[in-house]
This record gives sequence, C-alpha cells and structure tokens, in this order.
Amino acid sequence: MSGHVLVIGLDDHRPGPVHPEQHIFPEHPDERDYTIVCTDPQRCEGWTACPEPHEFDGISAACGPHSCDCPDGHPNCLGEGPGEGGNRPRPPWFDQEEFDFHGVTHTWRNGWGWTVPYRGCIVAGIDAEWPEQIEQTPIGAWEIDEEWVDESDCYLSFTTAPPTAVDLATVV
Repeated sequence: MSGHVLVIGLDDHRPGPVHPEQHIFPEHPDERDYTIVCTDPQRCEGWTACPEPHEFDGISAACGPHSCDCPDGHPNCLGEGPGEGGNRPRPPWFDQEEFDFHGVTHTWRNGWGWTVPYRGCIVAGIDAEWPEQIEQTPIGAWEIDEEWVDESDCYLSFTTAPPTAVDLATVV
C-alpha cells in the first residue's frame, strides 16, 4: 500500500435532478468529488510557512539567518560580526537553520521563510496535480503514489495501470 488513496465520489454540492427526466452523469468529471485519504499519517511529513511574527528580544528575524534585507536606514537585524565596524552583536539565530520561536522549532527555507511542521497529511492538504487518467477512472477508491518535483509541486499517479481499486474499510 502506497500510503494514500484517491476516493472518487459524487459531488455532494451538485444539485440532484430537478425533474424526473433530468439525469445526473456520475462519470462526468465535473459531477464528481475527489478526496485523498491518508492510510499512514505517521509516514506523511511536510512543512508549511509559519504565519506568526518571528522576533527574539524585540529584534525581527524575518530576514532569516544568513542575510539581511532590512530597508535602508534600519540597522542590520543580523548585527555585525568582528571586523565589520559595528557594535551590535549577532542575534542567536544568526547562521542557524533551525531556531525556536514562540515555543516551536522553526526551519529556515529560502523563498519560504521560517517554516514549521505541517499538521496532518501534507498530500491531502495541498493542491496536488491529479493523475492523468482521473477523468476515465470510475467512482471508487484507488491506490495512488505521490512524486514531489520540488518543495511545493506534488504530482499524483495511480500505482498501477489500470488503477488498483482499494477497499477503504481495510485501510482506514
């Protein structure tokens, strides 16, 4: 088992037939709902940008641990090291990839800022690319794999071709 199951069902938000001759076509992708079920939450690890402000002793750590992008006229939030002509000491997060802010360990990621562990299933919580064959796949539960191309792009694929049906009662 891969760890994730794609459940294809009828879209609950789609109105039903208004009159007896109207038909609902569950095979049509626009009339279906897609949900990812995580079968092994301990295996699902991820991170997300932390929305909280990051300060220590009144000094902002928003620029991160390696370089300062403070506006002109503001003192360098990373202080000055020996031989740099200043008298402001380096903050404790200087050159630290991990640091505790507001009681949580954060990891610095370029382009993302200070990040924290993602709570829950990261695959179900992001906007992943669905498998190519999704429109031809019938309603049911299907085993899928995820492939991370980079830190934010996740592509889902069926584990077998044709897709392998899964009995949700045995995995959840």
